[in-house]
Amino acid sequence: MTVGISRRGRVNIPASWYLIQFSIIAASVIAVVLMWDRIPERLAVHYDIRFHPDRYDDKSGGTVFILNVIQLFLLVLLIGAERVVAFGAAALGKGMPQKQQEQYRYANGLFLYVLSLLLVVFFSYVQATMLYGWPVLGVMAATIALIVLIIAGIVALIVYVRGWG
Repeated sequence: MTVGISRRGRVNIPASWYLIQFSIIAASVIAVVLMWDRIPERLAVHYDIRFHPDRYDDKSGGTVFILNVIQLFLLVLLIGAERVVAFGAAALGKGMPQKQQEQYRYANGLFLYVLSLLLVVFFSYVQATMLYGWPVLGVMAATIALIVLIIAGIVALIVYVRGWG
């Protein structure tokens, strides 16, 4: 399915694209449920700047599923932001020709979609590291990679949008 442009000039990411993020979250939850007995009774729930655990908590539904709750919250927030940009943000691109407004809203919507995908994957990885003993250095690398990708995405979005000025 492609990005849709309605008769009213609305530009939106198809809702079906978000099934990827929901599937990743569901897979993370299912993995936790299936591997519950293998999850340690004490979990590192916070790390210092060098990624050494500095706070632990007992295994519970809250400590185990908190990252899934965060994933869902961020996903709903970013879907909402993408929909506002696509459907309700008449001020975005005001004064631009219709085609440029559509491109502007598409670029912003696509950025928000990719950001939601990156965050969902990142938090699933962090959860797996916390619960299944994956190497913490991988979290450090993933965190740095996420930050670099977000900054690169913002720069690309700015360059793309400024190209119309």
